[in-house]
Amino acid sequence: MMKKICVKCKQEKGINCFYKDIHRKDGLTSLCRDCFRTYNKSTYSRDERRELAKKQKKKCACGGIMSPKAKRCHNCLIDLRKKGMLRYGTPFKKGKEHPNWNEGITPLRKAIQNHPKYEDWRLQVFQRDNFTCQGCKKVGGVLNAHHIKQYREIIRENKIKILDDALHCLVLWDIMNGITLCENCHRKLHLGTNWWKRV
Repeated sequence: MMKKICVKCKQEKGINCFYKDIHRKDGLTSLCRDCFRTYNKSTYSRDERRELAKKQKKKCACGGIMSPKAKRCHNCLIDLRKKGMLRYGTPFKKGKEHPNWNEGITPLRKAIQNHPKYEDWRLQVFQRDNFTCQGCKKVGGVLNAHHIKQYREIIRENKIKILDDALHCLVLWDIMNGITLCENCHRKLHLGTNWWKRV
């Protein structure tokens, strides 16, 4: 008969004295049945765990109850998320309040793409093309609005240095300079495959 040593009582016992555990190499628990029973009795029951949790909880500024490690209660978190002030569990700060603030230096390209006028331009390009990729003719999905005349060329030719210059540049916002592409076709275009000549 095969035998195994219990980790807790250090006694060598037969295999029938151990519970089955499919997650272990030998297929048995490391504690014998007797040690396993005493171990389970020493742990807290569900009701005891709940009572301990209630004692350890602290009060939020709004009066709600929160866990010891939390910074806010559940209701405060929901309110902050609804207001758009919370991302990934921390308050969302903009502008000078953000720790990465660098005297208002935002790259021009990013400032243009975050502007509502850019969103309107994209939507107009998508509507003109009936939300269909002009490369593979796939309808819907994740679509990108691509500038036919390259973005950086427009900025260089029109000597755009700040966001106001970009907003007054007519070539940048011309919907005839845009084309709807799916992510794959847009990636192929920028990687240099010349499918564009076939379209």
